[in-house]
Amino acid sequence: MRIPRTSHMPLFSFPLFAVRGIFSLIHHSFLSSIPMSKTKRTIAVPTIEHLTRITTRGILPSLPPLTNIALELLPATARQRPVWERRVARWAGACGCSLSTAVFVSVAATFFALHALAHLDISLGRIPKPVLWVLIGLAAATITKLGVVLYARSALMKLHRNIAAAAFRNVDIQ
Repeated sequence: MRIPRTSHMPLFSFPLFAVRGIFSLIHHSFLSSIPMSKTKRTIAVPTIEHLTRITTRGILPSLPPLTNIALELLPATARQRPVWERRVARWAGACGCSLSTAVFVSVAATFFALHALAHLDISLGRIPKPVLWVLIGLAAATITKLGVVLYARSALMKLHRNIAAAAFRNVDIQ
């Protein structure tokens, strides 16, 4: 049965209203009950062993989000201390999620645009085109995530060497 469209009722009013209602319901019933801390935690790093635990990471981040680092093993007058604290917090908490999501969406959108506008398609046997787009996007996102994790790991190792050397010398780095 076809519903007649009137001048006071937009064409997509019900689906948009339903989507807004679902998001509102999810937000007020589920998300508001999760304790979301907006305050940053500070982790004190008094020794090289504590620094090693933070800077030695595998695939997962070694620090939770919104974490500050206080490098107490360095003197408070060290000029590089605030810079190193920010860098350790940045690279120890890096996971590459936002960048890999952007890569996934851009790859899928590129394939969709090529299909819709230029009528160019990539096919692989009997796999449907949208499934292939998603698989290629997931592969690109995985490679991006691994690249970010490996880069963060090497940056943390370099920071660890620099901080450990400065703590050993216990001098102000110029």
